[in-house]
Amino acid sequence: MDRFYTPPQLAEKVVRMACSDALPERVADFAAGSGGLLHAALTRWPGAEIVATDIDRQAVEHLRRSNATWRVGKCDFLNRNSRARCRVLSEIRGGVPLVLLNPPFSCRGGRRWSAGLNGTGVRVSKALAFVITAISYLAPEGQIVAILPAGTVRSDGDRRAWELLRAICCCKSAAMDGRKTFAGCYPQTIIVRLKLRSRHVRLEKVRLWRSAYVKATKATTVSIIRGTFQMHTLQRYRSSSSVPLLHTTSLDRTEVVAPRVRVSTSRRKVRGPAVLLPRVGQPDPAKICLYMKKEPVALSDCVLALRCTTCADARSVRQVLLKNWGVLETLYGGTCARYITIMRLTNLLESCGLSVTSASSDRS
Repeated sequence: MDRFYTPPQLAEKVVRMACSDALPERVADFAAGSGGLLHAALTRWPGAEIVATDIDRQAVEHLRRSNATWRVGKCDFLNRNSRARCRVLSEIRGGVPLVLLNPPFSCRGGRRWSAGLNGTGVRVSKALAFVITAISYLAPEGQIVAILPAGTVRSDGDRRAWELLRAICCCKSAAMDGRKTFAGCYPQTIIVRLKLRSRHVRLEKVRLWRSAYVKATKATTVSIIRGTFQMHTLQRYRSSSSVPLLHTTSLDRTEVVAPRVRVSTSRRKVRGPAVLLPRVGQPDPAKICLYMKKEPVALSDCVLALRCTTCADARSVRQVLLKNWGVLETLYGGTCARYITIMRLTNLLESCGLSVTSASSDRS
């Protein structure tokens, strides 16, 4: 069992992210542990009814002894039979306005968990399985605020689940928390809020979630091009009579700064309209830039280009990236210099309804 309980500062941050200034009738945590998230909720909403479950018998007994007014039950939340036997859960199904979660993260051996979402079965990571299972306990237009491993939002294995979640929920994420947030373990985490859409909207979006979004974005197509010039080998390519070379230092305040270096090459060139962003480096929305010129440029291997058909499409794609910045930022992983893969970026763009192709750079 993952006994890494939520520190007070993080618990307060989770509660602040809940979009409710009014008193929620009930607040629940299905991996309650020591009750840190629920105590933070009571500080903000003293009159709320509190529901807590946990798989750990000792944690459950402690919660019952120290919080006499809470409804506390022992339950393996990812086990259907255990949920059915838990009287506390049977009494609140479909009636919780706010769920707070810090679910277990461990997926030893790469184990996947089965979860059902609006009649669709998915195989997901353990943390996301908690979120999906908790949705059936939400009241109409209720919400979940969860601490999740940052990797779940960029995982290929969880991609389908996130697509379905975005169809039935309004999703918002906060900036990532540091690796020293939890004592004794070092995950990189993110806080995600999912608020249920109305029932009518949920059913319609699940049925048409992709086609509706693609239609709204006019099926914008982008080609992802990765730069190839390594900055430490530029000496052999330098020339005063060829094309400009764009590096991450050329991306500043949403505009492309005129590069000082030119390289001689008969291949790997990019023309506008395109959206440029760093492949490697500290994520920064100011470095998501438009390049609209027809003049060809070369790219360093630290830069990605999203080539578009029209200037209007390029502006639209840039807005999609900025609108989903909270998710995009988490896609930059790595233990040293942070980087994003073409696959992760493709998954994000496709989940937003864009059509993505990989392409070679212009050679002419």
